[in-house]
Amino acid sequence: MFEIKILLADDDRVIVSTMSDDLIAAGYQVVSAYNGKEAVEKCQTESPDLAILDVRMPIMDGIEASAGIKDTTDTPFIFLTAYSDKSFIDKAVEIGALGYLIKPVSAERMIPVIETALARAKDLKEITDTNKNLLHAMESRRDIDIAMGLVMERYNLSRQQSFEVIRQLARSERTKVENVASRMVEAAETLAMPQAILTKISS
Repeated sequence: MFEIKILLADDDRVIVSTMSDDLIAAGYQVVSAYNGKEAVEKCQTESPDLAILDVRMPIMDGIEASAGIKDTTDTPFIFLTAYSDKSFIDKAVEIGALGYLIKPVSAERMIPVIETALARAKDLKEITDTNKNLLHAMESRRDIDIAMGLVMERYNLSRQQSFEVIRQLARSERTKVENVASRMVEAAETLAMPQAILTKISS
């Protein structure tokens, strides 16, 4: 059975030990860190499914650690804090936290927050992946359209004929049409560079 890996970062070793026991009992795998810098490094090397970051830690606090985690990994995170004021909650949301836990933490309160954060992280990843796929499709379509235009202009072909030329090239190379089109666009842009330089020199 696949175990979900949780990074637990807190400088209080008693809290880490107690929460770790509860998480392990609930079926999670636990990776521990005792300061913010170590938390960032563990996220980079261990790729946990979720990081729980104490707000107040030495060397690098939880807020700073969350920024480092966002910049270098895809690990979602929630905060662990002794405070529940609205200003902190607003700050946590602004930073990108998927939830927060108020100390002292019991297993009954902790597990639902973790499950909600994991579900939210999964939804966000699916949205991000969909957006990336759409962007890739749009860029591929753009390259194909430009490549078709290049072939049409150079060989005086129709749009359908130019696409067939590119398709046949892709088939002969055993690659995708968008790969051939992308190479053609890059080649055309490279060939256009000397003209741009000459125009700049002459002006």
